[in-house]
Amino acid sequence: MVTRSLSGRWLAVATVLGVLMAAALATLYGGLRREPAPPAPRPATGTVLESAPCARPGARDTVVFVVDGRSYRLPLDACGNPAGIVIDVELVITEDGEPAVRPAGTGPEPRNVVAERVGALLLALAALSGSLFAVLVSPRRARARPPEADDHHVSAAAVAKVRALGSSPWSCTG
Repeated sequence: MVTRSLSGRWLAVATVLGVLMAAALATLYGGLRREPAPPAPRPATGTVLESAPCARPGARDTVVFVVDGRSYRLPLDACGNPAGIVIDVELVITEDGEPAVRPAGTGPEPRNVVAERVGALLLALAALSGSLFAVLVSPRRARARPPEADDHHVSAAAVAKVRALGSSPWSCTG
């Protein structure tokens, strides 16, 4: 009985599956670390104290507002609002650690870590399905069959040459 080992193609498929499963587990369970998200902005209602015309470069209005019982008077990341108007603002902490104020809803969206991980997993699954499809549709190559013990197919011409020499092709002595 002849046993066949795994072909190179299926060994490659098994390797790809193993790597993708490891990547999926690392993605789902947080093995791929990312930098922590910045603190969430603190919403507040502010009153414009000083208005700055937008014709000047870098013009910023000044607002006053209260967050957690503490009053702030800071420049707003906007210009041209009339003095005395009440607007919704967000207090954020910049990368420098300084407080900054911007109009509510104008900052970046908060990160959704679960959505990022699911997206990475779906990307890995798409890569897996594409590689398996390529394996399935690739043309099969003809392989030479290894000789077996009972394969003694010798042409008549070869037998005649050996007989002319006076020895048997299967004998150990000449």
